[in-house]
Amino acid sequence: MSYATWPVGLPAIFSINGLSGEEPDVTIRDDTDIGPAKVRPRYTAASEPVSGSILMTVDQFTIFQSFYRTTIYRGSLPFYWLDPRTAAAILVRFVGAYKWQSWNGKIVVSFQMEIMP
Repeated sequence: MSYATWPVGLPAIFSINGLSGEEPDVTIRDDTDIGPAKVRPRYTAASEPVSGSILMTVDQFTIFQSFYRTTIYRGSLPFYWLDPRTAAAILVRFVGAYKWQSWNGKIVVSFQMEIMP
């Protein structure tokens, strides 16, 4: 299957100040009557959440809206993006809708994504 790629001309990584993520919890715990809980992996592949903000011009925001609404069907389809930690191409998908606000004549776009396994 062929996936879309992040549009050329848009900032390709999150602003460092707004980047956050977490390691997915793939374990399952079974409490016991006596002694420590039993812990095992539930599965081996998991999506990894990451969120942050990107500063865009008004023109870039228009391109972003078109990409989000049309190309990836309001965030429902995965696409290729640059990993904010390594700058390598990775497959991601939006988690929920994005938020935006105006700041100093620019647009700050905030969203959450999941890095696909």
